[in-house]
Amino acid sequence: MPVTNVKTKWIDGNLVFYDASMAIIATWDGTNRKFSIPSGSELEVDGTTVDKDTLAMTSLTATAAELNKSDGIAAAAYQTVMSEVLFTEAGAGTYTGTIALPAGSRIIDIGVDGQAVWTAGTSAKLIVGDGDDNNGFFTETNLKATDLAAGEINNIEHPGGKAGAYIASEQRVLYSTAARNIIGVATSVGAGTAGRTRLYVVYANPTAGAATKA
Repeated sequence: MPVTNVKTKWIDGNLVFYDASMAIIATWDGTNRKFSIPSGSELEVDGTTVDKDTLAMTSLTATAAELNKSDGIAAAAYQTVMSEVLFTEAGAGTYTGTIALPAGSRIIDIGVDGQAVWTAGTSAKLIVGDGDDNNGFFTETNLKATDLAAGEINNIEHPGGKAGAYIASEQRVLYSTAARNIIGVATSVGAGTAGRTRLYVVYANPTAGAATKA
């Protein structure tokens, strides 16, 4: 005899679905005009289970007005993103900070922000580059002296005399079809704990439209 895996009953005018063990799967509630799924049941969309937090967007804190600000962004465009790493002096050693950029990203600005001068007993120097050229953005910068005093920033517009091959003169190696890591390496010799330096990258990852030929 065939076994029915899904059964239904009308309960108080509402349609209730049960499994073979008579556990409720879901309820169409006509009184309150809602569809209810109890704990233990799942809603699957195109092979993916959708949980209650996703449906309720409980982790979403933006307001509708804030979300609507994105409505005017063209489909081929992309919002500007900024990432940064903080170098905190904690004695002699090599400090490495990495910012991963996705394929097709274009750097809008890159900079080194001197927030506090390093106090290493002998030397403290920073270079910034990527996997192909370790000082392609900024060559050796003295973090103890006037190369990058507290409150100063070396960036594309004002590299402070430390421009690497990627941004020297008219060079602007800012776009990459492949994903790449922007890497800052600070080398400190001698004791010191006061230094604070931030490396930041402002970038976008747009989809380029095609130029037309007349």
